[in-house]
Order: sequence, then C-alpha cells, then structure tokens
Amino acid sequence: MAPHPEPPRSRREFKIAIICALPLEAECVLAMFDKTWDHPLGKAKEDLNAYSLGVIARHNVVLAHMPGMGKVSATSVAAGVRLSFTSIEYAFVVGICGGVPFNGKREVILGDVIVSQLLVQYDLGKQHPEGFETKTAAEDSLSRPSQEIRSLLAKLNTSHHRTLMQQEITTHLLAIQKTLPETAYPGSESDRLYDASYLHKHRAVADNAPCVACESSPEHRCQDASKMKCKDLGCEESELVQRDRLSKAKVSDISSSDGSPQLHIGRIGTADTVLKSGTDRDRIAREHSLIAFEMEGAGVWDYFSNSLVIKGVCDYADSHKNKQWQDFAAAAAAACMKSFLREIGTPEDSYEYEEPQRSLWYMPFEQSDLERLVGRTDKLEALEHNLFQRGRHSKTALLGLGGVGKSRLAMEVAYRTRAPRPDCSIFWVQATDSLSFERDYLAIGKLMQVPGLEQSGADDKSLVCKFLSQQSAGEWLLILDNADDPALWAEKDPSATDTSSSLIEHLPKSRTGSILVTTRSRRVASHLAGKDLVELDDMKVDDAEQMLKNLLEKPDILNDRESTRQLLHTLTCLPLAIVQAAAYLNKNDESIKTYSKLLRQPEDDVIELLSQDFNDEGRYKTALNPIATTWLVSFRQIEQQNRVAADYLAFASCLSEKNIPRSLFPPAESMNGMVDALAVLRGYGFFRRHDDSDVHDPDGPLYDMHRLVRLATRNWLKKEDTLTMWTATAFQQMVAAFPGVRWETRDVWMLYMPHAQILCDSKQCQDLRERYKLLSKMAICLHWTGKENDAVGLLEIVYRWAEPTLGDDDEFKIGVCFRLGDYLGSLGRYSEAMDYVSRALQKSREALGTEHRMSIECMVIMGKLYSQQASWQQGELILKEGIEAGKKVLGPQHTEMLAASAQLAHVYVRTGRHGEAETLQSEMVEWSKKYQGHEHPDTLIAMLDLSETYRVQGRLKEAEKLSLEVCEVTERVLGPEHPGTFDALYGLSRVYYEQDRMEEAEEIASKCLENRSRLLGREYWQTRESMELLAWIRKEQGRLEEAIELMRECVEASTRTLGSEHWFTKECPKTLDEWQQLWAARAGDACPMNTIEPSPRVAEEEVDEVPEDRENSHGGTVSSSHQQQPAEPQAEGHQTKRKWSIGSASLSQPISKKRAETSTAA
Repeated sequence: MAPHPEPPRSRREFKIAIICALPLEAECVLAMFDKTWDHPLGKAKEDLNAYSLGVIARHNVVLAHMPGMGKVSATSVAAGVRLSFTSIEYAFVVGICGGVPFNGKREVILGDVIVSQLLVQYDLGKQHPEGFETKTAAEDSLSRPSQEIRSLLAKLNTSHHRTLMQQEITTHLLAIQKTLPETAYPGSESDRLYDASYLHKHRAVADNAPCVACESSPEHRCQDASKMKCKDLGCEESELVQRDRLSKAKVSDISSSDGSPQLHIGRIGTADTVLKSGTDRDRIAREHSLIAFEMEGAGVWDYFSNSLVIKGVCDYADSHKNKQWQDFAAAAAAACMKSFLREIGTPEDSYEYEEPQRSLWYMPFEQSDLERLVGRTDKLEALEHNLFQRGRHSKTALLGLGGVGKSRLAMEVAYRTRAPRPDCSIFWVQATDSLSFERDYLAIGKLMQVPGLEQSGADDKSLVCKFLSQQSAGEWLLILDNADDPALWAEKDPSATDTSSSLIEHLPKSRTGSILVTTRSRRVASHLAGKDLVELDDMKVDDAEQMLKNLLEKPDILNDRESTRQLLHTLTCLPLAIVQAAAYLNKNDESIKTYSKLLRQPEDDVIELLSQDFNDEGRYKTALNPIATTWLVSFRQIEQQNRVAADYLAFASCLSEKNIPRSLFPPAESMNGMVDALAVLRGYGFFRRHDDSDVHDPDGPLYDMHRLVRLATRNWLKKEDTLTMWTATAFQQMVAAFPGVRWETRDVWMLYMPHAQILCDSKQCQDLRERYKLLSKMAICLHWTGKENDAVGLLEIVYRWAEPTLGDDDEFKIGVCFRLGDYLGSLGRYSEAMDYVSRALQKSREALGTEHRMSIECMVIMGKLYSQQASWQQGELILKEGIEAGKKVLGPQHTEMLAASAQLAHVYVRTGRHGEAETLQSEMVEWSKKYQGHEHPDTLIAMLDLSETYRVQGRLKEAEKLSLEVCEVTERVLGPEHPGTFDALYGLSRVYYEQDRMEEAEEIASKCLENRSRLLGREYWQTRESMELLAWIRKEQGRLEEAIELMRECVEASTRTLGSEHWFTKECPKTLDEWQQLWAARAGDACPMNTIEPSPRVAEEEVDEVPEDRENSHGGTVSSSHQQQPAEPQAEGHQTKRKWSIGSASLSQPISKKRAETSTAA
C-alpha cells in the first residue's frame, strides 16, 4: 500500500472537498477514509460548517456535512468550504439520487452509480400562463469541469475502462459493507419499476377499504398513500416493467457481473424539487437528455466549477419511491468516489517522464532594494491561491489604479514563490509597450537557451512562447507587469485609432505554468484572466501609516497623529503618493503638518509639489514617478480607446470629486455610449460607482472621481492647454442640466450644488455669462435652504458683473435685480431692497411691458416690502395691482398669485380685517394641500399664517392645533435646524404665551432663540423677535432682571441694524423704560408689581409716532410696548423665492397678554 501523506500542517494542503447532504451518505464516505486526521486545523471565522478530515487514495480530503438537503444548503456549505479551505481544486458531491430507468440502450437499475458529465437546472426558466418554459440547454447547463476531469470521463466512457472501474467500485463496496452492514444489497426482487403513469395509491382490492380521494380521479391520491408500501396499497404486479439485468441478477449477490453496480456518465438534472412523478420524470429527461435527478449539485457548482456529482440510484423518481435502497446506493456512490480519486494524480506524482530543466530567475528588482510589504495579506493569499492550480494553466490578473502597489505585490508573489517551489522558474516581463515586451522576452529566451534565437529573421517572441509551452520547460511563473494598453492586451476595438498589433498570441500555455498580469485596465484584466482577477484598492489607514513610518528617516514625526491621519486622507492612502511624501519629508527634513499645509495650497502649487520627481527602487527608471504625471499614459490610452470616456474624464475634473450624477454628464450619441464611456473610467479605477447609497440621483447612478486623479487630469489639461475650454464646456453643461429650482426638484439640485460651487470657484472663465447664470441659480437654492445671507452675497456678485456688462433691458439682469431686492428685504435691509426692486420694476415695465411676468413679480415684491415697513395702504394697493395683472397673464391659481394673496392676507391681519385674511388663508391652505401636497413648504407656510390669524382672533385652541401640526411636519421634512422649523416653534410658543402656559412657552422660546442665534446671528430680525418674546415670558414669570437684559439687547440690536427712525427701534425703548422703572420701584419697595405695571391699553393721544392705520387684534388703535407692531420681513413672491428661511410675516405681531387688559393703569 502506498504511504499516506504527511499530516497536514494547514488547511491549504487540502485539494479535495467532498460534500454530503445526508448523514447516511457521509457515513459511507467516512468508511472509505484510509486515514482520519483528528488534529484540529480550525476554520474561517464566518464558516459555520462541520468537517471531517482524512486521506483517500493518498489525497488529503475534507468532508463537509450539510445541515439539510437542497441547493440553498449546498450553496451555504460550499461557500464555507471556499472560505476555510482556499486550495480546493476538486469538489465531489457524493450521495443518492433518483434515476431515469433507461440510459439510451442501457438499463439503469437501483444501486447503479451516476457521474455528472453536465448539470442541467431544469427548474430554471419562465412561468407563462400556458405553462412553464425552461431555458435552452446552452443557458441552463452549468459550466464544464476542467480538461483533466473531462478527459477522465471520456476514458471511462470506453467499455474497457468502464468495466475496470466497475470492478474496482465493487471491491470498495464490499469493504464498506463489512464496516456498515446496513449497506447490504437489498436484492433484485425489491427493485420494482412501475409504468410511468401508474400512480402509487389505494387500489380497489379485497383487503383494502375504499379510499374516496384515490378513487375520485385517476390523477388523484390521498396523502396517506405516499407513506405506505406498494403491497399495502395493492399496487399490481401486472404494471411492473420487466428489466433484463434484474432477471439475470442473483439474489443478494452483488459480486455477480449482472448484479454489480454499473457506472453511467451523462447529464444530471438538478433542482430544488423532490421529483415523485414518473410521467414528469420521463418528460423532463427527454427534453434535456437526463439520466438522473438530484438537488445539491448546482449549489456546489456556484463555488467550485471543477466539481463532479457522484450519486447512487436509490429510486426511480416516481410516486412509488421509498428509502429501502438509500444505504446501498450511498455506499455505491462512496465506492465510486474512491475509485475516481485513485485516477486523479497526487502532488507526488510526476507529470513528465522527461527531466525538466533547472529553474531560472529573471527579475529587474533586487529584494534587498525593496521596502518591506505592509498589509495586503488577503490579496497576497488570493493571488497565491489562483496561481499554480495543479493540472491546468492558470492566469490571474491584479487590477488597480496606477500607483496603488500592483507591481510591488507581484514582486512579493515572486519572492515568496522561490522557497516553497525551488524548481519553479520565475520570469518578469515589462508589458508597457511592444519594445519592452520584446526586450524582456529575448533576455528570457537567452537565459533558457531557446534554440533558433540567434538565427537571422527569427521571431523571438514566438520561439520563447513555444519553448515555455512545452512540458520540458518545467514549472514556471510569468509575471506580465503593466499590461495597461488594451490595444496590445485585449480584443481589438474596431473604432480604435491605434494600429498596434496584439501581443496576446505570444503568451505561453502549459499546465505547469502560471501567468500573473498587473494592469490598470479592467478590459485587459477581464480579457486575459476572465473571472480570476484580484482587485487592489487603496491601503487601509493603519497599513498606510505603517508604510509611511517604514519609509521615513525620522519616524518620530508621526507622533502628530492628527496631522498624520489628515495627510493620509488627503493622499487617499495611495502607496505611490505615500512614497513621494516620504521622499519629500526625508529630503527637506520637514514635519507632517508642514507637508499637509502645502497640500492645501492653491491648485497650481499643489500640482507643482506633486510633480517633483523622486527615486523609487521598486519602479522602472523610465517610469513617471510623480503623482501629477503617473497617469498620463493611461489618459492617452483612454483617448485612443474611447473618445467619450476621455471627454468625461476632462469634464469631471472641473467638478467636485464626490457624488457626480450621471445626468450631469454631456449626452453621448446613445445611452449605451454613455454607459460604455463611464465603464472605461471605472475600469481604470478613475471613477467609482455608488451601487447603493443614501444619496441618489433619480436619473441614474452617482460616481466618485479619485481625488488625486482629478488633480492629475487638471494638470494634463493645463499641459494640453485645454483646461479653459473644458471649464467653459462644464459651465454650459451645468447651466443646461441644472433643474428649475423648486421644492419638487430639491433632490436633484442639492446634488448639483457642490459641483456648481467648485466650478464657480475656478479661476477659469471668470467673465463667462454662464458662470453668472449658475451663480444666480445657486443663490435661489441657498434661499430655499434658509441660507439668506449667502444667497444675497452671490446675487451681489452677479449684479456687480451684470450692471456694466448687460443692457438695461436684459431680462436676466432685471431678474437678478428684483431677486436681490427681495432677499435683502428678508434680511431687514429695506432701503437697499426698495432701491433694487424699484429699479427692476421700472426697467421691466420699460423693456418688457407692464403685464410681463417679471413686472408682476416686481410689483408683488414691492407690495411686500411696503407692508414689511408698516406702509399697509401702499402695500395693499400695489399687491392688488399685481394680483389683478397676474390673474390675466398667469391665471388666478398660479403660484405667483397665491404668494401675492398670502402677502395681502398679512396686510389684512395688520389692519384688523381678520375675516378677509382668514378667508384668503383658508383657501390657500386647501389649494396648496390639494396641488402641492401636505408637506410642501408653501402648504406649511399657509397653515402657519392661518394659525397666527386664529391666535390674533383669540381662537387659541385652533391656533395651537394647527401650530403643533406644522411643527411636527417641519421638523421631519425640513430638519430640526432649518429656519422654517424655528418659525413654526416660535409661532407655537406665542400661542402658549397667550394661553398662560409659561413653562412650555419658555422652553420652546429659549430653544428657538438659541438656534436662531447660532445659525442666523444675534442681530438677525428673527433672532430679535425670539429675544423679545422670551423677554416678555421671563417678565410674566417674575424674572424681571433677565427680561430687562434681553430687552436691552433687543433695543441695541435694532438700533444698529434698523436705525433710530424705524418704528421697532422707537417702540422697544419704551417697553424697556417701563420695565426699568418697575425694577427700580421693586428695588425701593415702593409698591407691589401689579399696581405699577402700565396697562397695555393707554390713551390714544399718547400714540404719536405709530402709523395711523395700524390697529390691534380687536380693531382698535394700539400704543406703547403692547401696540400692534408690523411684521418683520417675509420673502415670498414667485415660486423660486417663497421659502422658509424668513418665516411668516404674521409671526412678528406685538407681544401682549390678554390678562394685562384688566390691570391697573399707570
């Protein structure tokens, strides 16, 4: 007997996996073990399988025990095997199956063994109304096993070798039966095959009681019948099919020639279904040329394409099936499996009788010159697993971005191969271009002493290729480095302009040889290695830090951990960038913080820094080492390969590198053209697609551009003198693609905003009209998101450009002018606002006409500005004029008219016409809910306005209900820190104040003031109104000192921002004076507080500076600190201007307490 292999030291020494679905199947396989390895070797962390380890026919084998039957269980188990035993070359699914009674002219009987030539998933297809349609044979057949297995199956299909195999199976089967008596041959009389259409059901025989279900129809049977034996049901002998092999077999004698298990090789059907129908069995078998049915093979094949299904026939897959033959069939399958393993060579077997030549070494880099490899352990193991797959020629591609460390990892593979494989020759070929490839091939040929190299006109490449393809060349590893050019290493693209000839035909093929390809191109990787590719990403941060430490002469500078991590983040943990950074730090003796600061300089300075050359012993002398230039070769290859991809690369370099929407790219000739171009950029590692993200574009996926690639691309465009041209193209495309800025399109324009910001910040195309159009769109977006100051800043930039550049009749200029006025009004800068809007209104009427949409919008904004400054009559007049004109031009239900109506309702509230205001606001709420949705900002504003009207009318319960609803929706839809959410909270706190619910009012008002101060500033008018409200609440709580401090700050802020002549500036000091007098009286113990507090209703004659048309909530004139104060600004108007940052104008009514009306007058 041949000696057993040495005890395995690791799981990598196992090449054979056996998978069994049932314990009885595994029992028989274990009986075939020549030796069992009991010492534990563990398993992968994620692996949930249970294993038995041992030796069969000099092979180390791992037996995986499945927890249940079927494809799902098999897939899970196979995945675990793949995780733990990474060197598996062959997988065998061993067990029992249902047989098709006839294999052509040969009979298949119970106990025969079926070996898969091909697996067919017969339950894979489409369900139509008229029935189930399976896929074609080409589609539903799983991939073939390796050439070695196919050759062995072909050999066993000959009568001579099949007979020898069957004899060996019988020998092994007898050995199993000695160990497991339950696997004894059941006898030919128990092998009963009924006609396919004859069901296993109750029959009307003398000993059987009638069964209603079974007698109801020829096609029906009861559930109990499936659990009973044929003799108990009365299945008739006359329906049995006669079998020639069985009639010759000797009862209980498997050693006779006719009773022994026979071997059948053919197509096996696999599905997640237990087949128990003779008619379906024959139909499916005819359609797909099947000889057996089983349930696990497809699940294993998903992970091990080089696998075989070996199953013993235990039934005929009909309704008469039972478990009587399962043990014998499982034993026959296990015996066959051992016979197969004896046919497969072991690592100790010699492949060639011819003595191979000695191993050779051709590498351009010395190991001593290379820095120690950091990390990448998983990638290294994956490469080693894919290479040197015994018995077949293996090709593996290492794919990754330029500078990510592919060549260094390939070098590590080469050096790590030398020790365990001393007979393996290792050759390194630079595959950058044809000349480098020919140079290295010639050197390798001379090293191997290839005959004919010295002859005149010899084709060196073909001679070397032929020599390495011979088995006499022995074991070898060919590393093809930098095979980046698809013109040389992939299928020729008919549209490509490059005329280079392919070098693929000069790659050798030998089952003792392996090829490792490093490439930046996914197209090359896929073409050369198929699915056997390993993708190399940027390093992990910890590994990158360790690499930097190894490279530095003074590693102590890394003690500044924050700067170190920031630097690595900026460099994207790209190994080449880290090497360059280390070279700079060593040369200049600088700190990490200084280098990080240099990388935050203007773009031109950063490019200059990253363009500095440096020495790297692990790269070719002719290579472009600096980050700023290392990808130039790839850029030029993309230009030749796909012009649209090159254009997209240039276009994207003008944008932000994150979340680039596909809808933003310029259209190609077709959608396929766009998808192909983006796939090329992804293939080179320049782009990464978001396959699943919280941020999404409704029109397609998002892409990230590698940060350093973006920088290098811009450097390339500058060298080509095309950066300005591409920046202009980007502006034009951005303006064309940018959606109309509405709430409904916010998902899209919020994606576009970062790219627009980057584009507008660029130095190129400063005077391009599209730049200022884009800035105007950005301002509207900022306005919608509540960033009013930023929006004004952008519009001021645009107007400063438009004023001298564009004519007075230019519609874009007029639009910028009135929008700037609108936004200034929202900030309380009324004088400037009136100036801009008046100018826009005049120019619009002159250039476009009184009834032009822009003129109407200007009138609405003008009316709003008047009302914000308490000029109610003027505001009402111009608003009505605008509404009247707008109804004719735009229609009464247009959003512009609704915004104007909302502003008119505010005027009605201020002038005591609450009924008219409520009617308008109620109509607006209903319309907005119906046409814009309950959660649209316009709907929420309308609801908040109506709530405020209810409050002014004293309908506090209704006001509270509506305010609570608005608060809930705004916080959920707009977010807890959106200005609109603060507006809603402010309105609710005023309602609570009126209801004497001071604790609740104080809690909300304090929160509102804190958030408005933080986000809007302490002097913003909305912050002041929160300040005033909280001051009144504190006063009512008896916290007079705190109230005075808040009111004093409110007075000072209004004086600075509104001026001394503004009505609010005049009224607040009066309140402050009264409170200070009250405090002084309390300090002097002059009288109780409630006897000196001034009444909120003082004589009319005391009011001398309040506009005569201002009335209180009850229709009377108000005065002193409790008078009806006019609203602070609210920006509404056309759809793109009406938003939440400015809230609802009606919220700025005066703070008063109803119970104060009964207090004693001063």
